[in-house]
Amino acid sequence: MLGAIKCGPDVAGLQLPRDYNAAVMRVKRQFVAEVQQLEAEREHTVSLTQGQRYVLRELRVLFGALDDDVKAQINILEKAFREPVTIAVNRELNRIRRNGITGHTC
Repeated sequence: MLGAIKCGPDVAGLQLPRDYNAAVMRVKRQFVAEVQQLEAEREHTVSLTQGQRYVLRELRVLFGALDDDVKAQINILEKAFREPVTIAVNRELNRIRRNGITGHTC
């Protein structure tokens, strides 16, 4: 990639945009967090019920579209739904899955 964007010694380089490094580091942190989340999901998906898998998929979809405060709450929910759940909770998760409930409602 760097080879494609490099310039020769006779071409003047351009100044980087303001806060360029901060933006690059923010994207890198987001990428690392997403990779860690996907790896963790892959490790634990086998023992989850269909309802848990459904809710976790929906939370993952919401995660990318929300601000950091809500993302923190979604992370807490994901951790809770990765643990073994009671029969009553599993029943409700399956009901959510059967009804195709998606999205964010307030």
